[in-house]
This record gives sequence, C-alpha cells and structure tokens, in this order.
Amino acid sequence: MVTDGRFSPPKPTGPDAAHTAARALLSAIPYVGGPLAEAFNAAVSPPLQRRRDQWMEDVASALDELTNKANITLEQLLSNEQFLDTLLQATQAAIRTHVAEKREALRNATVNAALPASPDEALQSMFISLVDQFTVWHLRLLKYAQDPRRWFQELQGFLPDVNEPAPEVVFPMAFPEASVSSDFLMQVWNDLFQRGLVVQSRPAQWVHPHELDKATSPLGDQMLSFIQQPPRGLGDAA
Repeated sequence: MVTDGRFSPPKPTGPDAAHTAARALLSAIPYVGGPLAEAFNAAVSPPLQRRRDQWMEDVASALDELTNKANITLEQLLSNEQFLDTLLQATQAAIRTHVAEKREALRNATVNAALPASPDEALQSMFISLVDQFTVWHLRLLKYAQDPRRWFQELQGFLPDVNEPAPEVVFPMAFPEASVSSDFLMQVWNDLFQRGLVVQSRPAQWVHPHELDKATSPLGDQMLSFIQQPPRGLGDAA
C-alpha cells in the first residue's frame, strides 16, 4: 500500500487460518475447550501474523529508502510485474522462517529486484527459492567460498596454516561458533556444488594460505550479489 508517497504495509484483516483452525479445535474439547483456546490465543498471538507484519515493516522501510536514494519511483515499482512477482515470492518465503539471516537475504533480494541491473526473472525466482530451501549454513558457506582469505582475515583475524587438508580441520577454524558438525557442513558444501554454486566438490585446497582460492561459480557470485545489501550508491546502479 502507498500513502502520501511512502510505502506502508497492509494491515491484517483477520487471524491466520491455521491459528483460527487450532482455536476452533481446542474450543471443541468438552469442559476445557474455552479456557484452553483462550490460553492458546494469548500464548501464540498468531506467530505467522507477527512474522508477516514484521516482514512488511522491514520491506516497506527498505523500499522507501530505495526510492529516496535511487532514480526509481513508487509508480515504477507498482507497475513492474517482475518486481511484484519477486516481492510475493520473497514474502511467502520470509513468513516460513524465523531465521534473521534468511529474512535479511530475502529483504535484500526484494530491494535488488527493483534495481535496473537485477537478474532476469527466472534467476530471481531460482535464487529466492534456494534461500527458502537452504539452511542458514548454506548461505554462510557460500559467502565463505567466495573469498576465503577475506573471511579468515576479517572475521577470524588470521589465515590457517595446517598440514592436514581435511574439512574437519578447516571448518572449525572458519566457523568456531558452529553448533553443527563438520560432516554436516560437508553435506552443505555438497548441496552447493550440486546446485552449481561452487566449482569444487571438496574444499580441501583451502588449507594452505597460498591456496585459499575463490571457489564460487559465476552463478554463486550472482546469487550472493542478489541477496546481499545493495551498494550505498544506489543511484549509480540506476
């Protein structure tokens, strides 16, 4: 919705269908149905509605900032069918996750979709679908693969220098905060390889500092560009 030249998220018109169905089911339980349904309503306070409202607030704010910085008008966005398709797809994906990094990637994709240099419609749809399907570790590992040297230097403050070229050695160094196993991360890596987002089936050659080479494919680079925050000079991209 646009009011006074600014984006504002639409107000909800009713509770979520699933929430309503659950309340009806609880209300049907003899003797305890009413109080139980009210307790459910008070505790849950439709979580999907909360997610949707927060998402729409975030997107409205981002798009409002975009129109202020780039040579793009609200009328152009509202008449851009490709952008509206991307917005709808990203909205559906955002409601399905509580993970902040995935929701941020979807928001960035929505903003980037409004820029003239955005990928074509098929790629936009594919990238958003991948964010929807992937775990947050897929996104982190893809970013890691794009520039391993920078990852270690900026986030860890050092370059690894070990003799054992095994992921179970490298991954804990790259992700010391990880709550998942190296085996899991190798499976994630394999997913990225199968999708054509990285060019190596195993990241063994990352071990030595002189071999920390870029491992993302052109498709992987394009996806990362699409789901990352747009550059500050948005007007230049327009």
